[in-house]
Amino acid sequence: SLLYTCLSSLPIFSYYINYHSSLFFILFFFLMIRRPPRSTLSSSSAASDVYKRQVHQGAVNSMCYDAEGKYLVTGSTDSTISMLKCPVVANNGATIVARGHKGLVVGVDVSLDTNAHPMILSAGSDGHIGMWHPTRREHPFVMEHVTAKKPSASVCAAKYFYMDKLVVAGVGSSLQFYKYVLDSGGGDLDRFRNWSRLENVGTYKTDAQSVTALDCINSSLSTVVVWAGSNKEVGVVDVATESTIRRIDNAHDRPIHSLEMMSGSRYASVSEDALHRFATSGFDSLTKIWDMRAVGNPSMVLSRHENWGIKVGMCFSPCGNFFVMGSQDCAAYVYDLRMVGDDSGGQPILSRLKTPDAVTACRFHPLNPTCLLYTSDAADEEDSVDLGGRRIIKKKKRIKNREEW
Repeated sequence: SLLYTCLSSLPIFSYYINYHSSLFFILFFFLMIRRPPRSTLSSSSAASDVYKRQVHQGAVNSMCYDAEGKYLVTGSTDSTISMLKCPVVANNGATIVARGHKGLVVGVDVSLDTNAHPMILSAGSDGHIGMWHPTRREHPFVMEHVTAKKPSASVCAAKYFYMDKLVVAGVGSSLQFYKYVLDSGGGDLDRFRNWSRLENVGTYKTDAQSVTALDCINSSLSTVVVWAGSNKEVGVVDVATESTIRRIDNAHDRPIHSLEMMSGSRYASVSEDALHRFATSGFDSLTKIWDMRAVGNPSMVLSRHENWGIKVGMCFSPCGNFFVMGSQDCAAYVYDLRMVGDDSGGQPILSRLKTPDAVTACRFHPLNPTCLLYTSDAADEEDSVDLGGRRIIKKKKRIKNREEW
């Protein structure tokens, strides 16, 4: 109404309002309700802009989003950690690279802090655990050598635990729990001050020669940690009572390389049954979905993918209804966990997405219905990193029941 009053005060508009009122109102109504012009950027060109940027020189072992999906953190075999601001196209591929590990970065995790930039947790094959704040300082707050007393031990992963109050890491044949103190420095008076440290507060020893994978839920005050060992054993530990809830012997026929818990998202509703799920994947080309409350066989076995030689990525969707599994046959398989059986021999397969090479890491966005895939040939391209990401995501958006993603 204010715009109409201002326009009507002008003589030329007064003339048209008096003599062509109907035509004027039709034109004015059309201008007010018309949709904004659509972007001229096609999906193929968007994929080119996003995934033809050199971020890493090696394959990505681990990736994760922060709680609000504003940043994507990746850890690579080139000993670097990259933090990309999302959406990547809108931010012109802005990337912050953190360097400090002397070996492969085997795992990364992000804190729950949403008021500021997230704190990054990393684990390296050199036996160090690092805590980074790339937007504040170039060097890490903490770079702790956790295998100094036992050089033969290795670190498989490090995760934030109990809503960022603790850090749990798989070191050798045990689970190590740490408290941490972060010092922001002495300002201009003492630029080199760094009193940040990790303090070991607990140890849980396993029967395996080494822990190969672990996971926990950090978004709530959960005291459960799930681990997998080199002896093909899977254990569910309650840290509060220092007891083993469940132990699964010979969970796979071959060694287990990945373990994923269903942690959900603050932007998606999850059923109670889905929150008790966790998945294990081994070099026997099988991925098994387990229920913590059940005793005995897994609730679901996924075997349409191929995995015999390298670690491939896998992840649950935030709603818990879908599961994405990388494969060495140059594809990623999307499983619908709500399907009991179908014509494919009992496999709840929803879609097979072709990729240029094996998918070494994948992760769902916590807010948008998209999943980012990283292929192992990305580092071999001169000007590319994440081949097949946005293009594959567009295919997945056209799958039926898209409103549930």
